[in-house]
Parts: sequence; C-alpha cells; structure tokens
Amino acid sequence: MRRQVRIRALALAAGIEYEKRIHLFFIVNRKYVTHVSLSRSKNRISIERPANDSLIRFATGSTLRSTTMKGLLRMFTQKDRCTPLTGASGMHVKKFGYFREFLVGNRNALRALAQLEMLYYSGQSFTAADIAFHYEQLFGQVRGLIDALNDLSERRYASLHQQADAINAQIRKVFRPPVIRHDLLPVVSLADLPAAAIGDAGGKAVSLARIARDTDLPVPPGFVVTVSGYELFLKANRLEQLILDELAELSPGDSRLAEVSDRLVNLILNAAVPEELVASMQTHYRAIEQLTRPGIRLAMRSSAVREDSDASFAGQYRSVLNVSGDGLADAYREVVASSFSPRAITYRQMAGIDIAETPMCVLGLAMVDVAASGVLYTADPANGQAHTMQISAIHGLGEMLVSGNVTADSLVYDREGGTIIRREIAIKAARLDAVQSGIEEHEVAAGEAEQLAISDEEAVRLAQAGSRLEALFDGPQDIEWAIDRQRQLVILQSRPLQVAIKATEPIPEPNVSPILQGGQCASQGIAAGKVQIVGVRTDLSSVPDHAIVVAKTAAPRYAEIMGRINGLITEVGSTTCHLASVAREFGMPMAVNVTGAVELLEKETEITLFVQERPAVFSGLLIDHHPVKRRIMDSSVHRMLRAVLDLISPLHLTDPNAPFFRPENCASIHDIIRFAHEQAVREMFTLSTEAESEAVSIRLTTHIPLVLNLIDLGGGLKPGLSTCDVVTADHFASAPIQALWRGFTHPGINWHGTVQFDGSRFLTRLAASATSEFGPEPGGDSYALIGTDYLNLSAKFGYHFATLDTFCGDEPDQNYLSLQFSGGAGSLFGKTLRLQFLGKVLSDLGCTVTIQGDLLEATLNRHGRDDMLDRLDQLGRLLASSRLLDMAITNQEDVDAVAAEFMAGNYDLLNRKEQIPLQEFYTHLGHWRQVEEEGEVCWMVDGSQGMGTLAAGVSGLLSMALGKSYQELLDTIGAYYYFPLAISKSGEMDDGVISFNIKPLHGSIDQAGGLVFGLRDIGNYFVFRINALEDNAILFEFVNNNRVERARYELPVFRDRWYGLEVKIAGNSASCLVNGADVFDYQAERSLHGHFGLWAKADSITLFKK
Repeated sequence: MRRQVRIRALALAAGIEYEKRIHLFFIVNRKYVTHVSLSRSKNRISIERPANDSLIRFATGSTLRSTTMKGLLRMFTQKDRCTPLTGASGMHVKKFGYFREFLVGNRNALRALAQLEMLYYSGQSFTAADIAFHYEQLFGQVRGLIDALNDLSERRYASLHQQADAINAQIRKVFRPPVIRHDLLPVVSLADLPAAAIGDAGGKAVSLARIARDTDLPVPPGFVVTVSGYELFLKANRLEQLILDELAELSPGDSRLAEVSDRLVNLILNAAVPEELVASMQTHYRAIEQLTRPGIRLAMRSSAVREDSDASFAGQYRSVLNVSGDGLADAYREVVASSFSPRAITYRQMAGIDIAETPMCVLGLAMVDVAASGVLYTADPANGQAHTMQISAIHGLGEMLVSGNVTADSLVYDREGGTIIRREIAIKAARLDAVQSGIEEHEVAAGEAEQLAISDEEAVRLAQAGSRLEALFDGPQDIEWAIDRQRQLVILQSRPLQVAIKATEPIPEPNVSPILQGGQCASQGIAAGKVQIVGVRTDLSSVPDHAIVVAKTAAPRYAEIMGRINGLITEVGSTTCHLASVAREFGMPMAVNVTGAVELLEKETEITLFVQERPAVFSGLLIDHHPVKRRIMDSSVHRMLRAVLDLISPLHLTDPNAPFFRPENCASIHDIIRFAHEQAVREMFTLSTEAESEAVSIRLTTHIPLVLNLIDLGGGLKPGLSTCDVVTADHFASAPIQALWRGFTHPGINWHGTVQFDGSRFLTRLAASATSEFGPEPGGDSYALIGTDYLNLSAKFGYHFATLDTFCGDEPDQNYLSLQFSGGAGSLFGKTLRLQFLGKVLSDLGCTVTIQGDLLEATLNRHGRDDMLDRLDQLGRLLASSRLLDMAITNQEDVDAVAAEFMAGNYDLLNRKEQIPLQEFYTHLGHWRQVEEEGEVCWMVDGSQGMGTLAAGVSGLLSMALGKSYQELLDTIGAYYYFPLAISKSGEMDDGVISFNIKPLHGSIDQAGGLVFGLRDIGNYFVFRINALEDNAILFEFVNNNRVERARYELPVFRDRWYGLEVKIAGNSASCLVNGADVFDYQAERSLHGHFGLWAKADSITLFKK
C-alpha cells in the first residue's frame, strides 16, 4: 500500500490525473502522522483527516490541472511557509497605490534637488529668492513623500517629519543670516558715523567718515540717510513686500525687465518721503551750511550696503549733483529709484546679490567748486603691480569721466622715483560745471583743451594722498578726487580697487595684419564674436549673446549686458571709468579710445579682439570657444547656496543594512529621501509577518549579479507559483519585463568584464567602491512590480539608482516609458560624462532626455506595443553594458566613441581601449601621456583637450532639453570642477615620503599640478598643489568630491620651471615642502594611509617626473 501511494504521488507530481482516491501519509506540525485521502470528483477535493479534525473542503475551478494539484499539495504539506504569488486585488494593491504616490513624490523631490545643484554648478546668475523658491518646492515634495511612506507603514515613520523639520530649521537660518546693525538714526552726519557701521550706512559713507576722522586729507562735510531711514521710507509707503514680490518673479534675462523696472522706479519717484525724514535731512543740511556757506549745494550720492565691497556697483546707481536745500527729498527719491534701474537689477542678478542684501543709503556731500577732477588707481588693475599709479584727469566735474563720455588726460606716477613718468594729453573739448540752475556743459577754450588738467606737482600730491589711503584701508584703492578753484585737493571717494590676481600672460597675436589697432586696454583678454553696434537708444535686450559690442562711449548702461557679451570696444572712454571697473569684475576684454571703430567695423562681421598692451582687432574667429569668468561663482549668494546644499545633498545613509540607517541619523534632505525610499520599498515588497498581509514577493533566481525581488500585480508571472518555488526568468508572463530581460541577457553583454586594471588591492578597494555597478556593496536589493503590460522597476546599480516605469498595451496612446537614472561615486566631471553617454544613446533610441546635475530623465510616449518592447530590450542592453563606465569614459571623445560602439551592437564597452595611457598609473579623467624631456621620462597631463571638446560634443545631443544652458553648465564644470588624476599602481602607503617634480606649462584658467596622498577612493583624498596663475601652494582635502581648503602659503610660481613637491606623512600628520623648504604642516582628522598620485585642474598643461 505504501509503495502504491508513493508511486501515485510521484505520478501526480509529474502531472498525471487519477479518478481514484489517493492516500497520503505526512507529518503535521511535527506532532503526529495524518492520513489524507484526496478525491477528485465533480470538481471538488475532499481531504479526510483524523476523527478529531473537521472535514475541509476546497472549491476549485471548472478544471483541475496537474499544476493546480501540485500547488495545492505543496500548500497542504508546507502551509506554514508557502504563499501563492498571485493577487490583483487586496491590501497589497491598496499599498501599491500609496507606493505610486510615494514614487511621484520621490521623483519630484530628486528633480527639485537636481535643479538646486544645477543652479550651483551652472555658473548662471541667481538670487537668494531663486534658492528659496526651488527649496520650497523640494521641501514640499519631501513632506509629501514622508506622508505617503506613513500611509504605507501605518504611521511607523512619523518621526521622520520631526527630522525633516529640524533640517529645515537649519536651512532657513542660512536664508536669514544675522545682520549686524547699530540702530543708527535715520540720518547721521559723517562726523558721527561709527567705523563699523557699513551695514547701516554703506561702505562709501563709512570710508569717507574714516578718512575725515583718521587723516588730515580734506573731505567735504556731509550726512548719510541710513538703512533705518530707507526702511522708514519704504514702510511709510507700504513698498517693502511689493518690491520683494516684483523682483522675486524676475529671472536673469527676463523680457519683463524694463516693465518691472519702470513700475518700481515710478513707485519710488511718486512715494512721499516721511516728514520726519525730510526734517532730519534739513537739520543736517543747516549744519553743513554753518561749516561752509549759506545756500551750499549738495551732491546726493548712493552709498548702498554692499556697494564698494566685493561687488563695486561702479556706475550702477545715480548721483544727483548741485542739489539745493529745498530739493533734498526729490534727490533722495531719485537715488533710491536708481537701485531699480534695469542695469542695477541686472548687475545684482549677475553678481548673485539679493535686493534685501543691499538697502540703499544716500550720502549728502557739500559740492566742491571744482577746477579739475578725476580718478586715481594706486595699482595697475590688470596685474596688481604697485610700482606705478594711474591718474585720469579732466576739467570741471568728474561725471563725464566716470560715465565714459570723454577721454581724459592720463598720467603715470612712479613710486620709486616719486615723479610722473608718462603723460598722455587728451583733447578735452567740454566740461561740466555747477551753476545756480543746476549742471551745465561748457565749451573749453582751445588753448586750455589741449593742456593737462592738473600740474605735475598736483599729480604728485595726489599720488602721495593715494599712498596714505592705501595704508589706511590696507590695499590698492580706486579714488575719486577733485581740485578746487584754490587748487586744493579734496577726496570724494575711496574704495577697494578690483585687481587681477596675477598678470595675464601675453598671447602672441596672429601673423596677419589687424583691421583696426589702437586705443587703450581697459580690461585685458581675448574675445571673438560677431560685431554689434549699439548706441544710446539701442534696446540692449536685442543684443545677441556672445557678441562683440562696439559703441561710441563707455556708458555705464552697457553693464546691463556685461554677463552676456564676449567683448566691448568704445571710441571714447577711460581705463578708469565705471564701465571699465565692471568689465574687469566680469573678466571681459574691453578696449577704449579706439578711434573709428563704429565706422570701420560692420555689424555681424566676425572678428577677434586682442586687448593686451595695445588693443588690436583681426578679421575672423581666430580662437576656440572657452569658458568665461562667471561673476556668480564664489559670490555671497553662491556661498549661501553651497551652505544650503551642504544640508540637502550629502548622502550619509548609504547602507540600508547598517545599524545607523535610522530616521534620527538623517543629516540631510537627501538622507531623508534615501531613507524614505528604502523603507517604502521594504514596506511595499517585503513579505509582511502580519497574518493579514497579502503583498508577497519572491527573489528571482538568475546568473546575473542583480538581486531582484518580484511582486506580481496580476499576470506578471505564470500561474501556480508560490514562495516555495524557484522563480526564474522563464516564469515571466509580463511583456515589459520579458523585453527588458532580453536586453539584460543579450549574448553580447559581458557581465564579467573588467576595466584594464591588474588584480591589486587598488582594484578591489578603489574601483569596486567608486565605480562598481552591480556588486553587493554598497547597493542592495532591487524590486520589480509586474503586471501583464506593466513594469515598475526600482533597481540599485552600486552607487547608482534607476527607476523605470512603463506600460506597453495594445493602444499606443496609453503607452509610455519613464526612466530616472541618478547617483554615482565618481567626480562631478566623470558623472557628467557618464550621463552624456546614456543621454546620447537614449536620444538615438527616440527618447526625450533631460539632464540636471547628476540626474537623467528619459521618456518615450505613445509608441506601438512592439516598438515599446523593442526600446525596453535596448534599454536592458544599455543598463547592463554601462556598468563600470565611470572608469571607461574619461573624456568627451570617449563619450562619442562608446556611444557609437553601442549603437553598432558592440556592448562589451569596458574592454574597448587598446592601450593604457600611463603604465605606472591608473588614470581617471584627463589626457595623460608619457613624454621625454632632456632624456628623462616625464608624465604630461593636458587639461585643455578635455575642456576644448566638452561643449562641442554636447552640441550634438539635439534632443537634450537644456540646449545651450547645458553647454554652459559643462563649461563651468570644466573650469571649476575638472580634476584629472593619475594614481600610482605601487599600492597604498602608510608613513613615508612622497616627492615629485612638477612643471606648470600652460593654461588660461589654471596652471596647476599637485601630489595626491591619503587617497581612499576618487572622491576622498588630499592634494598638495601649486598654481602658477595664483602664486600659491594650497593643501586641499576632497571629502565625497567636495573640495575643502586646509592650508595655504603664498609664494611665487612661474610656468616652464620645475618645482620639487614633497609630502612627509606620519600617522595623521603631513609636512608639505616646496623645493626642500617647509611651507606648512597639517594635522588631519583621519589617518593619511592610502594611495598616492598626481593631480591637475581645469585646462592646466603640466609635466611631472620622479
């Protein structure tokens, strides 16, 4: 009998059906033997158990198949462990609805985070209001996804809201930094103005007050309407919030700029000045009369907070001259209104300064009866050299000089000899004078027009005053001065002079004749573009980007387009005018006094402008595209965004299995998103221990190194499977996952491919931790929700994360594919290259692609079912073949080459390189090669090659939604975040000495080279570097790809000269030497054990040798 039962049981397992009853004996709960009799009759199964058990009946469908019988048998014999993998309804479907809500919030939160990072890295202008706007969007999405997680988990993660609120409170403190105020009265005389009151009265007023108090140099008496007075004016007219709202909606380059500006200016001009403010100005005016004479006229000038500081605001605000006592209120309104002119708004946007940071204070100064006036630079602004001073001088009031409307006399004072060593006399045909009715322009007599406005003795006296002001303010100064009718010197303003860090290296001009030559260098550099002629009535919004602007005068209004154009040529102007100061701030080439430029240079003609010692214009575009200086970089608002991102972007919770992976350890918004996603996935896909749980998952058995858990929403898997079955890809019934898996398992995919490393510890530690895609660390489980026509895949590829959501049905209008790909442990530049490759392939496959920061999004909509499934097949091949590409793609040429390989059907992308550039090093980013110099082996890195082709390659991605803005992002990344590395293959080092010789050769943005030590992976290491453009040696630490300065030493560094760099390591201590001399010691917070190697930055061309 037992033999017969065993045979029939085996037969049943094989799928044979019997009409007779089958008798089985098996153990229940390990307690007793139970006899079961199975009978298949009239579509019912009867199970007989011992007498003390009741009869159990199960209804079945119309036909009992062998697979059903098999499943029931297993369920009866292993009922405590096996659960069917079925169910298109129930609690898990409801939970899936919550999960879909979570996925939407997660996607939008990552997108908002990427937009903030894009804002930081792009180099484009933004304000604190822009940061706040994007942050509010991000935090709103984060709160929403936390709510969805709690819906999924029966409120188990309510504390996550508290953690998010705590981080939010820290971020809001960054938005509202403490402002140091001294509670000054609305109007204060210069004599009573405290030296520390820059935040109350502006730098211009405080500097004049300090000159008057601490020196015997003559300064006109005056008063200042302080921030308190400004706030009183705005509040009395209810203008505070209105101004903030208007400007918050205005983005850089907005076509509504003129409209918004006109509205705000008119509001200010028509607002009433409070009586108490008018009365206080009148009181101080009478005090000035007592010091001078009755009826004295005043100059009402801007002294805004932040003006004359790191941002000069030169020429951006209005000065009202020759104001009577009765006209003070009107003049005050005019100066305040000028802070809302188009050029002032644009300047603040380009400099990243919010209107709230720069409240307008107004300085009232007694007018000087002027004979001559001008500007003194106590150093050469082009190179910072201080052995000479530059003096510009004209007859009459200086307004015509600083506004760029005249050419001034130019004198050069030699400090060592104490004499004037050069004089250039300008023809000064007109002058401005103060008269009873206001300001009038008068003709200068022919004999006087061709004479110097000041004598050599007066120029020397002026230079000596400049030396005293340099000592007072501890740095080079930009000084506005006047000489009165009695030939006495008067100081009108002294502010820091914007000077270059180091002289720009002369670049040989083309070996062809220029089409125009002459004039003076106002801002050094080289630029190329199409000519655009502008005038006083030109609508500046019509000037195209990257043009070379040609104008009659150097009017301050042209500062409005300074961030968009490549160069500026004027027929009239001065190297000391306001526009020249702004041009130097933006690093934009500018030539002044170029006679005949407007007539000789035709509109739309392509030219190249060389502004060096003597400006010259050449026909054609003779230089390649190169990144321009971004005024926003390292501005106060840029630093604010960095502080915000430091609380948003870092990802500390990387290992979901670690004990510290808990809500209370979320230290950033990104941590909260990461933690919430992990818990949401677990809540949705992990088998619940609660009895009522209906969401059942099973791990896919596959040879591919991908841990994938499946949940069947109905029709995703073949029927009859349970959690006790071994589920393979053969059990897929879902069309989307079948197509994706065909791509994963394409015969051309080499899942075991490796980059060209040897088997040293470097591979296992550096490559695996920084570039591994499918390995066990630090990724984790991936999950797929599958239905007949539906797939939602949340896949973790090492440090990367991909979310795929797709529906592929019979109706094309309902079909879609949505992919998000983000993350990575490589450098920002390496991740950018990787996303370019993915974006290029996806674009070629017909997807719409957008890239922001390190987030790629791709969509494909309304294609037929077969077409959608084919794209999923290709997507599977792409995701599988792109693992480890952080080490296979090192420059833009690799992006194009690897993409071409993929589209040609060659998917083993890791082994495509035919040679390793440096046999002794692992290279990461940059163009490295071995060379010889004087018979010695050297290693050269050429950063200019990687940067020169970076933007050009991206221009081919026509489907990229960001277009030109993404090119500018790549330019900025190349200029500020591109760090080529060559890491020694000789292994890790504990205590010891590292030494290399380094020779900077060339570079426009940097001429840097350094020694890497204590390297854990490509995002965490120290570098001791020198820079021939900055004349310094700096120790940086890279912490998760963020560069932090640890020590600095100023020393002269010259290109084409060898320097011996040495680092002595002992435990946590590092001693850094240059040419055998100690420059600094540093005590690190961690062990300096690690790999070592070579380092460069941006477009540096640098040689290294042992």
